[in-house]
Amino acid sequence: MKHEFWQARWENDQLGFHLAFVHPILKRNLAGFGLAANARIFLPLCGKTLDIGWLLEQGHRVVGAELSEIAVAQLFESLGVEPSIDEWRGGRRWQHAGLTVFQGDIFALTAAELGPVDMIYDRAALVALPPAMRPGYAEQILALAGAAPQLLITFEYDPAEKDGPPFPVLPEEIERHYATRHVITEGMEALIRNPDQRQKLIDDPSKIPTAVEELLRWESPVQELPRWATKDTEIGDRPIKAGDRIAMLWGSGNRDEAVFDQPEECRLDRKPNRHLAFGYGIHTCLGAPMARMELRVVLEELLRRTDRFEISGSVVRKPYHHVGVAHLPVDIVPRGFSASA
Repeated sequence: MKHEFWQARWENDQLGFHLAFVHPILKRNLAGFGLAANARIFLPLCGKTLDIGWLLEQGHRVVGAELSEIAVAQLFESLGVEPSIDEWRGGRRWQHAGLTVFQGDIFALTAAELGPVDMIYDRAALVALPPAMRPGYAEQILALAGAAPQLLITFEYDPAEKDGPPFPVLPEEIERHYATRHVITEGMEALIRNPDQRQKLIDDPSKIPTAVEELLRWESPVQELPRWATKDTEIGDRPIKAGDRIAMLWGSGNRDEAVFDQPEECRLDRKPNRHLAFGYGIHTCLGAPMARMELRVVLEELLRRTDRFEISGSVVRKPYHHVGVAHLPVDIVPRGFSASA
């Protein structure tokens, strides 16, 4: 979707996407992220949302990115403050106290320019983009904010019902964009907490592909996804009607005692391993081969290049159905490193 589309929306005051109240999903979920006072929250494609003023009132700092200069000007006007404005290579940077907005092309923004952030709040950015643009956007968000936890608001509806934006973004797509990085951090934590398992991989790297499957089972990045019944059926002794919405609890399935021996143990040599981390049948994740390759390469290189790595601080985990480690401080000793050198 071209820049001109959104510029025209602001110029013509076609702002049906702008809410006249603070988003209730933000108000319900912010506390669950356990942010410290004065945390820095990133809002991509922020517009002039009232959520920004509310976040500032909660004692946090906000950094936004927005294409439209009209939107940014109206945002600061609504807050009743006069910003300082300077140039950055993608546009203009507007600042006042705890609020910074990079007006211009978000794809030109770098992590160095953005600075460190403690949380991402995507209230209307991913859903504003058509399918062809969303993978590139997700890559840019990861490049800008790394492992910062994210509150992501999406819509689920049949795209045949209406044209976007906003566009429907289903959980399977979110998993493709964001899930693998959490398995990597979970895998690193598992290796640290299970040194005997880690040593087995160091002694025999050919076991790494098997270990990847266990890490996927051990802490599946997606714990729950919805499905809709297409016909009347029964699961166990529970009747299901056509049209019922069902929660697929993959995290529970991956610890099913009827399938896995000692499911609460992380055993990197587990075989067989019929986990559900990538779904099943026709709903199997299309990105599964790529994810497996990424995890294998990370483990191979991590074990080959390091003598040891240890947790050096508090581990912060993500809430809700896309779980994972949001913050994992680690001390790494490279292979062959000598403190006296």
